[in-house]
Amino acid sequence: MFRTILIIALLVLLTIVVPVCAAPATPIAYDTANAIYTLGVGGGRDFQRLRIICRSGKFTTGDVPGVQDSYGVPLDVRDLTLADAAISGSVTVLRTDGATLKLDATVKDGQVTGSAVNGKGTKLVLTGRLSFPIATQENITWFETARLGIGMHWSISSVKGGGPSWPMQGSGGKPGMPKEVYEGQMQQFKGQNFNPEAWAKLFKDAGAQYFIPYVKHHDGFAMWDTQTHDYKVTKTPCGRDVIGELFSASRKEGLKIGVRYSQADWHIMPLDMWPGGAALHARFHGLDFAQLAEHFGKDGAEAAKLTVKDTSGKSVELTKEQLAKLQTYEKVWAEYRPVMMKQYEELLTKYGKIDLIGGDGGYPVSADEQIEMAQKFREWQPDIIFGARVFFNCPVLYDTPVFEWPGERPKPGERVYPIGARVPEVWQSFTNWGNGPRRGDVSKPILDLVTEKDVDTKGPEAVGLLVRCASLSWNLLYDIGPHDTGDLAATNVAHLRGLARYMKVNAESITGTWGGPYQPCWLTTCKAPPRGTEKGFVWGTTRKGNRIFLHVTDWNGSETVALPPLPDRKVTKCTLLATGDAVAFEQNEKGISITVPTVKRQWVDTVIVLTLDGSAEELPILPVPAVEPAKE
Repeated sequence: MFRTILIIALLVLLTIVVPVCAAPATPIAYDTANAIYTLGVGGGRDFQRLRIICRSGKFTTGDVPGVQDSYGVPLDVRDLTLADAAISGSVTVLRTDGATLKLDATVKDGQVTGSAVNGKGTKLVLTGRLSFPIATQENITWFETARLGIGMHWSISSVKGGGPSWPMQGSGGKPGMPKEVYEGQMQQFKGQNFNPEAWAKLFKDAGAQYFIPYVKHHDGFAMWDTQTHDYKVTKTPCGRDVIGELFSASRKEGLKIGVRYSQADWHIMPLDMWPGGAALHARFHGLDFAQLAEHFGKDGAEAAKLTVKDTSGKSVELTKEQLAKLQTYEKVWAEYRPVMMKQYEELLTKYGKIDLIGGDGGYPVSADEQIEMAQKFREWQPDIIFGARVFFNCPVLYDTPVFEWPGERPKPGERVYPIGARVPEVWQSFTNWGNGPRRGDVSKPILDLVTEKDVDTKGPEAVGLLVRCASLSWNLLYDIGPHDTGDLAATNVAHLRGLARYMKVNAESITGTWGGPYQPCWLTTCKAPPRGTEKGFVWGTTRKGNRIFLHVTDWNGSETVALPPLPDRKVTKCTLLATGDAVAFEQNEKGISITVPTVKRQWVDTVIVLTLDGSAEELPILPVPAVEPAKE
C-alpha cells in the first residue's frame, strides 16, 4: 500500500514539474506592418530569394530612389500590398529584363506561405518568414542621410602598437604576443592627454552626425566601467570611463550615439575558438557532446572518426580532437554568454539613449539566441538601429548594411558603380585601426601641434572620400585610432579639420542628401571605385528637393563639365554653392554643359548648385560614361 501511494505521489509530482521545466518560450509578437520579409520563390535553377522591407504597412526595398533588395537583386515592389495579414500584388525582378512575379500569400505566426506566378504563367511555391524586430522608418531616417560618422579603435594595444587584439594571433608564421604580455599593457595605459570635449567638438565641426566607437574589441578589454570583471579601462593608470565620457561629450555636441561591440572575447575564450573554431561550433551547437563522445572507442577499438549529423541534419565526420574542442567551446560559450549579455545590458541601460549598435567578432551560434538578443536590445533601447555584424546567423535582423567598403567591383569594361541600396556604411581608416605609443615629448597634446599646412596636405584625402561616398548615397564611417597618451593621431586631426573646413561651406550638399541622379563619373583608367588617395573619380552628384549638387573634384584639364540630359526637367538656375555666384551653363536635348573658370574653383571640391523646375529626388538614376584622362 505504501509503495502504491509513493508511486502515485511521484507521478503527480512529475505531472506538475515536467511541464514547468519544458514550458515553451514566450511567443514572438510579430508586427506584420513593420518587418523584414525574407521570401523564397520556386525551386532548383528557378529559385529566387527576395528580401523586402515593410514599414508602416508599405513595402519597400529601402532604396532611395532606386530599388534593390539586400541580396543585390534589383526589384520594383511598388505594386505589392499588405492587408489583413495577406500579401498580394506584383514584384518586378529588374535583373531578369523586367520579369514579374505575382504574389499571393498569407502571414501567420511569423511564417509566409503562398504562391507566385511568373511571366510564363507558371505557378511557383512561395515560402518565407518575418524577421523580428525592425526599426521603424522614423527611427532609421536620421541614419539614411547622415553621410558622416566617427568610429574608433582604441584599446590597451596602443601601448605597444600593432592594433587591437590581433597581435595575440601572430602573422606570417610568427608566433603571437603571449596573452599575459598583451594584457599586461593595461598597467601602462595612461591616457593622460585624453580630452573628450575637444574630440567631440572636432567631430561635430567635421560634420559628423554620429559617433560609434568600439567599446570592446576581440581582446575582451572593456573601455567602459563594466562590473563583469576587472579587465577594464577604469583599472588602468588612466582610471577614467572613456566610453562614458565620450558619449556624454558627443551628445552635448548633438551627435547620435552608437555602440560597436565584438562578441569574440580572447580574455575568456581560447584563441582558437574565434574565428578558427566558430564555424565548426555553430554546426554542432546544442548537441549532446557527452553522448557523442561515448561512440569513440566502441567495441574495444579506438575509432579515428565518427560520422554524426550537425544541426542542419547533414552528416559530417568528426575526429576525436575536434569533438574535444567542441566540448570546450560549448562549455566556454555557456559561461561567456551571460557575461556578454550582462555587458550589453550595461551599455544599453547605463549610458543614456543609444541610437545605433554594430558588432564584430560575431559568434555564429543559433538563430534563436540571436533573435533573443534582438528582443533584449529593443527592450533596453526601443529606438535603436541594428547595424551589421551583430546577428551573424540572422542577417535579416539588420536595419543597416555592413560597416566596411562593399567588396563589389565593376565588371570588366564597366565604369559605373551602383548607387547603394539601404545606405551602405563605409568604414575607412587612414591611420591603421589603432595607433601605437606616442613618441618623444608627450606633454603637449597633438591637437595643439597640427598646423594649417598639415590640413592643406592631408585634408583633401578625407574630403575626397566623403564626396565619393555621398554621391553613392553611402555614409562614411571615419575611423580614429588614438595613441596610448589619449592623443588623437596627427593624421586624424588634420583630416577632421580638413572636413570641418569643407563642411563649413558645403554641408548642405552632403548631410541630408541622396546620391544621384547621375551615376558618378570615373576616368576610363579607373578599374575599381577609388579609395583614400587613389585617383579616378571625376565628379558626382547629390540631391535634395529641387536641387542637384554637382561635386567636381577633378576638372581633367578642362573648364567645362558635360552632363547627360535630365528627363522631364529643366535647369532654371546654376550657381556656386560657396559664393552664390552665377555659373554659365547651356542645356539642350543632348545634355547640359557647365563652365567654371579656374579662378572660381574651390578647395578640393567645387560644388555647383543646379536648381530645377521640378523635384530632383524623383528622377531615376542616370548612367554616365567614363571619360578619358586628359593628356598632360
